[in-house]
Amino acid sequence: MAHQAPSPLPSQEIASDARDKLPRAVYKMMAKIIGGDFLAMDGSSEPFSGNEPPTASLVGPFAVEPSPFVAEITEPLELLLPIQQVLNAMDIPKLRNLITPQGVQRLIAMAQFNVTVTSTEIHLPFAINLPASLPLPTQQLDIPFSFSLGAAYSGRSMLKIAMHNLSMGMSKKGLAVRTRIVISPENTQAAAEGMRDLVDSILVQAKATTVEVRDMSLLVNNSTLPWSDSLLKGLVFKAPVPGMDVSALFDAFTNSGTTVPLAMHSLLVHQMDAAAGFRTESSFDLVLPAPGNATTSSSPESNPVGTIPRISVDLGFARAAVSIDDALLANAVMPSGVKLADGKADKLAANILLATGERQGLTNKLQAIANALLSGQPLPSSLVIGGLQFGVSEQNSFRTFSLVRIPVSLAKLEPIAKSLVKTVFEQATSAGRPLVVVRNADVKVGSTVTVQTNIALANLWPLDILVGRMSLDLGVNGNTFARVSVGGITIKPDSKNALSLNVAVQLRNNDAVQDPLKQIVEAAWQTVLMGATFESPHAISVSGLTIVSPAGNAAGRIDHFAGLSFGVSLNTIVPLVPQVLKLVDAKAILPESVASLMSAANPTLQGADIATLEGQALR
Repeated sequence: MAHQAPSPLPSQEIASDARDKLPRAVYKMMAKIIGGDFLAMDGSSEPFSGNEPPTASLVGPFAVEPSPFVAEITEPLELLLPIQQVLNAMDIPKLRNLITPQGVQRLIAMAQFNVTVTSTEIHLPFAINLPASLPLPTQQLDIPFSFSLGAAYSGRSMLKIAMHNLSMGMSKKGLAVRTRIVISPENTQAAAEGMRDLVDSILVQAKATTVEVRDMSLLVNNSTLPWSDSLLKGLVFKAPVPGMDVSALFDAFTNSGTTVPLAMHSLLVHQMDAAAGFRTESSFDLVLPAPGNATTSSSPESNPVGTIPRISVDLGFARAAVSIDDALLANAVMPSGVKLADGKADKLAANILLATGERQGLTNKLQAIANALLSGQPLPSSLVIGGLQFGVSEQNSFRTFSLVRIPVSLAKLEPIAKSLVKTVFEQATSAGRPLVVVRNADVKVGSTVTVQTNIALANLWPLDILVGRMSLDLGVNGNTFARVSVGGITIKPDSKNALSLNVAVQLRNNDAVQDPLKQIVEAAWQTVLMGATFESPHAISVSGLTIVSPAGNAAGRIDHFAGLSFGVSLNTIVPLVPQVLKLVDAKAILPESVASLMSAANPTLQGADIATLEGQALR
């Protein structure tokens, strides 16, 4: 008996009202997950509430081949799906928490990222292990579909996103999700402006907004499914995106401003000759605070040990700009790109190029910051990261993100800076030996006082430093009395360094400083000889900082901070001197006491003249 050929499968038909129902169904689901009420579509006044239970059903007829009668008996069948119960079991509030600063922190801790780029795409293989919200059966589910969409903001297309090779490993303990995400940025000015406005709304203004999702399609073997085109082509969804305060993000990743999320292994800083700036090379680990353990304590000892995220990055080129508010400070160019392997960087090279052109605006900003810092006032301004470009090379880099600007208040950075200074000082003093040992010194006094000294430097940190001759003006109460220059400094990452320093002090005649200097010297002698508490109304002022390039090239001269002038009260400086002296061993050139000084000098009394003032008697 001949076998009957099976009937062809039923065609994949799309109901006439499906394109109208689908957006509403999706928005109801999103409202349930995100929470709250929002308008779903342009031109629609219909609100979709997260408080309303979403509904879905399977409606007959159902076709089972080769049994055509099944379609006949199931035509009136409608099977309601328990969407609400499933969402309740999934503990939706936990999903919402993933779009908070702490949620992002947890997501990075749980996930593994690997970022690479081509000339047109950003590849992001992604894996994450999630705890089970439902008792799942042990099953490996590989989904053969690929899903792609486009993202736009205010009508400006920004990028396309595709998700491939989605797999889910289910078990009673959790859900392991793996996929490969491909992002194709639109390399246009309009895309850059759209991305700027989107990030500004989310992170700067911290307000909710919507992203237009369009050009959606489902693909198998890179071919779009016919029913996908029929159902999705031309549809535009407005996906809600909650605001996220960048300050809260900063707190989450710095333990409320008390730790730097880096563990530095080595650092090279060499002043450049061909341009005003520095060449740097660093090796470090990213170390993020343990999720959920953030503290408001300012004590580094109370901060929890961080974790190294599983983030790998391979970019052929990258650059970013650093500004103080709207005043450009420097551009950071990474000519060899960014290479991270599981959160670890090895010899990451970056050229820090200081701003060129008009700099008065920057000087004014820096002066205001210095004044606030020295007077104990809250720091004004923000440090702004922007101008981000990256790609396989400088010529083939994405500019889609180049207009994005992320500001971080300097008031947020101040505790980190203070914590760093405290940590460095504690490490230096806990070593049990001085950092600097002065071997000898040669002083010559003339119109210019020159000091030639040889010192040994204990390099507790793997620092490699090269800078040219530095000069600055020294004064009292803003009145300059000397120009101080320090010859080029070279420090190698050895345990000890033999350094030769040339210090030149060119004194200047200034009548305005004569009396203050006399009063300062008298107060110092009272402190040294009589043990009196040092008190002075005067302040040491510093201005006119310049740094000549190591080779003396004019192009490498740094005079960007020459316009800054600030003063520090001597009542603040003098109490710190004993602490600083703990780090310096100058026994080779200084006497142990006044008596030993007199003994070394071996003075001989040759004679003395004694006289009285006119009309006075000697008693």
